Amino acid sequence: MPAGQADTAPTSDTVVGSESLSGRGTDLGFGQTPPAPAADALVGATVGGVVIEEVIAEGGMGRVYRATQQEPRRTVAVKVMRPVASHLAVARFQREVDVLARLRHPAIAQVYFAGTQRLGFDDVRYFVMEYVPEAKTIVAFADAQGLSIRERCELFLQACDAVARGHAEGVVHRDLKPGNVLVDPAGQVKVIDFGVARLLDAESAGYTETGQFVGTRHAMSPEQFATDGRGVDARSDVYSLGVLLHQLLAGRLPYNIDETSLLATARIVAEAVPRRLEVADHSLRGLAVIADRCLAKRPADRYTSAADLATDVRRVLAGEMPRALRQSARAKLAWWLRRHRGPVLIVGGMAISLLVMVAAMTGG
Repeated sequence: MPAGQADTAPTSDTVVGSESLSGRGTDLGFGQTPPAPAADALVGATVGGVVIEEVIAEGGMGRVYRATQQEPRRTVAVKVMRPVASHLAVARFQREVDVLARLRHPAIAQVYFAGTQRLGFDDVRYFVMEYVPEAKTIVAFADAQGLSIRERCELFLQACDAVARGHAEGVVHRDLKPGNVLVDPAGQVKVIDFGVARLLDAESAGYTETGQFVGTRHAMSPEQFATDGRGVDARSDVYSLGVLLHQLLAGRLPYNIDETSLLATARIVAEAVPRRLEVADHSLRGLAVIADRCLAKRPADRYTSAADLATDVRRVLAGEMPRALRQSARAKLAWWLRRHRGPVLIVGGMAISLLVMVAAMTGG
């Protein structure tokens, strides 16, 4: 499957602005059903030495195409903005190019170059990026391969490490969902679409308008619903990764929001208690604690970054207590008892038997 084509995640609820609250399909595609190639004027055109061949995804801001770069000759993905775009949309598009050009990680789709080209009466803005052939979304890949909980966690860690790289560069993705976390046939994760990322520095000033928030509603943190973006930081990505962990390990969202409106979803996310993540493998029950911390209502109660989240997941996979578990004596004891249920039952049974024998011998 072409890069960017999501096959399991709902991508039609992404909101890019207050003017689009009643609209759908505004996340620049990565999951929408593409139109027939014949209906697209850019199919067959050449931009920046790249021949556009077919539409693979689309959204409110533009379309994504499979194409062939002439020098060096290789298959690439081309992201093209719609010709009629606001000043803010143009700035956001250019920001995406700048952001991705700064990021280098095996699990982040690489941007090769970007530009603007005159086609007819329009100036077409585009960028050329890595194409991931036969990619599936992270959930679809895990299901198709019949992966175990541990194997799914290893995929999740690849995604965390990619997002952590962004956080280290001061970049927040803000739209993490299965459709933006692809896996190639070899099991390599590729995080795509940093188009709504917000740079955590002075360069980001002016790119977010009051009343405008960015993301996909089922994966958005409470603060993404409540602010214009200036209060959103790495901990919002941590929240979205917590939602992704539920989808990957439990096959469902932490909230039942399938038939709810945007406003109702915002209220649920802000007030409702998320479902507990059920993990069948008793040795990995700590993952439920991790998911709970990711989905904390207050950013201050979550992991500070994707790197901290990944560290705790690795601790659980190694059989250690997650840092998310309160470091109280009672919590430590409960964790130890869960980890050593078998020996505890044996020793407990022996102790009870001994007490019964002593009572019988003493006539008690």
